[in-house]
Amino acid sequence: MHHHARRSTRRMTTIKIDSKVSAAVEAALEDRADEIFDDLGGHWTAVIEVRAVERTQPAPDEEGKDRAVKVRIVGLELAGDELEDERLRRQRSEMKRRRTSGGTLDSVAV
Repeated sequence: MHHHARRSTRRMTTIKIDSKVSAAVEAALEDRADEIFDDLGGHWTAVIEVRAVERTQPAPDEEGKDRAVKVRIVGLELAGDELEDERLRRQRSEMKRRRTSGGTLDSVAV
């Protein structure tokens, strides 16, 4: 009896970021627009919320094509001061450490 190795049907998923933003996101950024304009190349730490708005799944006969999901930023708040910025950066570092240390954020209790 001849057995074939089972081929994985799992495809990679490509993430695309939608260029459209919600009015709430625009409003949050407008408050700091002059500051951002004056500091080209600057960095601002933010908390964001994304929503999956579109997905593309290739047909089964489209070998080698990855599926894709487009996300849109629907909520955003920039850190208000240096202390808040530092707290957010530490939180982000901790989240990344948990995600990359043998699991994903999905496996971490929220």
